[in-house]
Amino acid sequence: LALDKDKFMKERKLKGDYEGTPMCSILAHFKNSQMFEQFAKSRILEFQSPPRPPAHITLFKRSVDYIRKNKAEFSSINCRRAARAIIQSSNPNIPLIKSKNQAREKALDLTSKNYQGNYMHDLAVLVQECRDTNGALVSVMDVVWMRIRGSKGMQSKHALLSLHIIRNLLL
Repeated sequence: LALDKDKFMKERKLKGDYEGTPMCSILAHFKNSQMFEQFAKSRILEFQSPPRPPAHITLFKRSVDYIRKNKAEFSSINCRRAARAIIQSSNPNIPLIKSKNQAREKALDLTSKNYQGNYMHDLAVLVQECRDTNGALVSVMDVVWMRIRGSKGMQSKHALLSLHIIRNLLL
């Protein structure tokens, strides 16, 4: 694909950039520059690549739009299905979390006194799982509250590690 410079100028004139206007003189210089070639290449790539939603749009908003587009009833089950479809279509190489119990077990391990393993890496994986799926966060928060409630005397390290998980979930 290539961009026709004369056709580009004709289109701009149809949009109101007539001869003698300041924009027309800028475009006349622009079409003969290297910047125009880079502009054309980036626009061609933009049209050839699949559209990506902006980063500020939440998964819930995208799920609601998906449900509207497919004219499905708005329910928690359909929201969950829509979110799963959106996640898998946006990046099919990322597997969804296997079960909520795995997230629960990982949270229990991370809040134990004698954790063996790379704590920061495993915490980052747990936080990402909580952000990617809806069931993992509930299980992790259940463990966190259980550890905080059960912290008395010598068990205060459980509460401290639980607060550390909450901090990472919020940030």
